[in-house]
Amino acid sequence: QTNVIYSYDLCQCLNESLYTKLVRIIPDKKDASMNDDDYDAIVLRFGWQQLVYKQKVLDDYERANNIEKKVKAVMLVACQDIAHAEQVTEWFRRYLGNKQSVLLVHSKMKDSEFLPSLQHIEDPLSPVRVVVNVAKLNEGWDVSNIYVITPLRAMASSTLVTQIMGRGLRLPYGTQTDNVEVD
Repeated sequence: QTNVIYSYDLCQCLNESLYTKLVRIIPDKKDASMNDDDYDAIVLRFGWQQLVYKQKVLDDYERANNIEKKVKAVMLVACQDIAHAEQVTEWFRRYLGNKQSVLLVHSKMKDSEFLPSLQHIEDPLSPVRVVVNVAKLNEGWDVSNIYVITPLRAMASSTLVTQIMGRGLRLPYGTQTDNVEVD
């Protein structure tokens, strides 16, 4: 039995908007006539457009407020399985024309294959703009520059949704900025 003195759940945290980024969920339903690859491409392009927009907002905010700490917006893609993640990674690398911009992370990889890049993801000089993963970064990965989360898999439980959403909630400047798009 656990004695809980106070519980501050995600719902309350998001409603109060004090300690996390604001959440904007853009639901989408796959058209029955569309194959999975075409649907993924549409969702990934849209996610990338959102990331580019967020980066512009961050750059403008930093410039307008003389902020020296530069934040580089990153996109997190949650895939169905390893084969799907590898396919999405290759698609993104072709789309962006830059292999180093996309980091693949999954359970069959050795830590040395992704950990050095993952550890420096918040560094503005890191080339990584997109992290493609399969059930590897659900908990215990605390970074503040995830601005777009693109789930390309069904979220099997509310716990999984909370964990994946949690990857993008941390505030990059440590506090709310009163700029809706930055927050």
